Amino acid sequence: RIAAIGGSITEIVYALGEEKRLVARDSTSNYPKAALDLPDVGYMRQLSPEGVLSVNPTGILALYGSGPKEAVDVLKKTSIPFIEVPELYSREGILQKVRIVGKALG
Repeated sequence: RIAAIGGSITEIVYALGEEKRLVARDSTSNYPKAALDLPDVGYMRQLSPEGVLSVNPTGILALYGSGPKEAVDVLKKTSIPFIEVPELYSREGILQKVRIVGKALG
């Protein structure tokens, strides 16, 4: 029961064939088209903890830079694992994102 915050996070989850584990996405997650069927918890930089928690996730994967900081701080204080994924625009950065998401999904 994963909430994906960030379009590239959602794409990676689908690319790894783990889309059945997604329960929500943010509004930047519009690819693949099937992701649009998931509940939208809002824009990644204007999250509300209530919106994210309303889908009862057991894990949250969020791109670094998601916010606002206060909302992220609240989410991090819950018992739900919150994994921040760095946003690096290089070949190695993309591979690192895939590794982190893959590890988080087991």
